[in-house]
Amino acid sequence: MLVVILLAMWASLTYQMQIIGKNITGKIKNNESLYGQHLRVSAFHYPPFFMITQGEDGNQTYSGYCFNIVDWMIQRYKLRITFVPVDQSQIDNYGITQAIINQLVKTNEVDIIPMVLIPTGERARLMDFTIPLLIGNSRMMLKYPEEESRLVAVIQPFTLLTWACLLITFSATIGTLVGFTLYQHRLESSSVSKSFWEIFGRNTLFVLGLLTGQGSYIPQNIRLYKQIPIALWCLITVVICNAYSGTLTSFLTVLKLKPIIHSLEELAASDKYKLTAEINSAFTDKFLKATSGYNKVLGDSLRLNPNLLFRDYNEATENVLYKDAVYVRVSLKILQTGNIPTN
Repeated sequence: MLVVILLAMWASLTYQMQIIGKNITGKIKNNESLYGQHLRVSAFHYPPFFMITQGEDGNQTYSGYCFNIVDWMIQRYKLRITFVPVDQSQIDNYGITQAIINQLVKTNEVDIIPMVLIPTGERARLMDFTIPLLIGNSRMMLKYPEEESRLVAVIQPFTLLTWACLLITFSATIGTLVGFTLYQHRLESSSVSKSFWEIFGRNTLFVLGLLTGQGSYIPQNIRLYKQIPIALWCLITVVICNAYSGTLTSFLTVLKLKPIIHSLEELAASDKYKLTAEINSAFTDKFLKATSGYNKVLGDSLRLNPNLLFRDYNEATENVLYKDAVYVRVSLKILQTGNIPTN
């Protein structure tokens, strides 16, 4: 059994790991009996690697990167090839990857799989892999984040700790001025009696007026012990008002989006986003077979949400757009093939 294409390097979001399967180049080079042999090749539609095009005359034509390698083998070894289509019911039940593998290792319908595969240990026991031909870099695909609501923009310029400190300072300033005012009235023995709540209300409006930049009236006969807390409060309000107004302007004018997922660790910790993955793929098995860490958390999520296991990439896109799912997509780079033997 022969598998033509190998995804040689799998790059996760945080590290790269090189996986190399059994190198069968030597077998092809030295085994002269391969010349003129009749081989069965799996045929499926999986752009851009292997594509099936239906012509107007009803005939099918094949194309794609993997087909080009099969075509090279046909010319190099004068092979006679029969393309065997993958049963659509198998794709519907198991997904494209597992359906193609079943053709090779279970039903023995084909001799060659022209497919991008990750050579896991289990697969390596069942089939031979070629030399590395591709590099895959993982990227997360998720729905474009929504804009944060501007209704809470008035409190966003400061953190909760800053607001708490401001409230404590505001209350302490009012309490200090109320205490000094009561003390001053007692010293002056004023004939005009004022209640505590009247004094409290006046000082509260005074402190609040300075904080909001509205200003307030300060009597000329105010004592030094009241001038000091007032001066300190005026200094605080200048800093607070300028920092708040500048930051609030940026919050109201600059587009601010809700946080997104940047890593698998963040995805595992997220309450909103869930992983969507291809059913029966090596990438999915990595999570389903994990026993610890964030991989196990993501595997448990897939078990609890089996509807997020997709069979084709149209389902993956729908999961991302309508089910708040995250799809880890692999961008592939074709390696140099100059080391493929030509003699």
